[in-house]
Amino acid sequence: MKTLKQRLGWYLVLFFMISSCSTYIQFTTQKSAEPRYSGIRNVGVNTVLLMDRRSVELQDNQGAWTAASQPINDRKLETLVRKSLVSNLRKFSDYQVFDLHDIRKFQTAFQRLRPLSGERIEELDLIIDVQIAYDTIKQIGQSQEVMTFHQKKSVKQGQKWVTTQDSSQQRVVSVPYNHANADLICYVEVIKTKNGDSKVLKSFNTMLSYQSDPMNSPESMINELGVVITSRILKNVSKYSVLTKRKIDKRSENEILELMEKADLESASKRLESSLSKSEDRKPADLYNLGICYEAMGDPGIALQMYREAHKQDEEEELYMTAIGEIE
Repeated sequence: MKTLKQRLGWYLVLFFMISSCSTYIQFTTQKSAEPRYSGIRNVGVNTVLLMDRRSVELQDNQGAWTAASQPINDRKLETLVRKSLVSNLRKFSDYQVFDLHDIRKFQTAFQRLRPLSGERIEELDLIIDVQIAYDTIKQIGQSQEVMTFHQKKSVKQGQKWVTTQDSSQQRVVSVPYNHANADLICYVEVIKTKNGDSKVLKSFNTMLSYQSDPMNSPESMINELGVVITSRILKNVSKYSVLTKRKIDKRSENEILELMEKADLESASKRLESSLSKSEDRKPADLYNLGICYEAMGDPGIALQMYREAHKQDEEEELYMTAIGEIE
């Protein structure tokens, strides 16, 4: 029996299947996790630590530079990353996700009450640790620019306007500026646990850089970092959806092409199957287009067979090679 999330996911697939243009079909497909990540159900976001931070403000007073360090709230940044990661994992995966920091706070607060029923969490299958480095440099000051100012005056004499003054002059003016650069770097470890043993399944670095005027807030950077970390983790430990775009091979019959361009893939697949079954010479274009239909309708296994057969007949066609590579 399918869960509500699974049914909603299928509805999204159907929605994206409808999106097409004259040359391409666009749809969502499911990618599976690596076999070594099978059996994972309970995930704990464990340690999020700000290991290094620097925030400097440089002020330019017409060439007289001053530098001042700006305070960074370590706990606030750590909390933002942890909350963003927990929220996105819960939103985009089917895991039971635990915020271990909050659980520890809860246990500490209630340890004297000794509840009769106690508190129990199922054994965690995966633990996530994150280390962060944050570096910002802000420059505030005034630059000298040469600007041209025009002045023009006219008076009316009879029925005509006569110019009495038309002059321009250049002046050096001070123009304020406010520039900032920010780098947010993190190191992530994904650790599998079983019967008290632990093993690092994956570790990776990721970095976000901003150049803005004025700079984005740390909160917006942290939220984006949480999304980036989540996507990197989900691509390894669970099924996830990707938006796929396939170019239609125009060498099929016009009626088949019209059905595909209208995103009527079920009718197009029936016509393609009929055409392929009647012909001894199975056209690679028909095989490939039938593969698109199957892939968009949620059967990548059969689609891969079609793509491979098309490639076997026409090994030089890049469309076929691309489709095989993306499914495999």
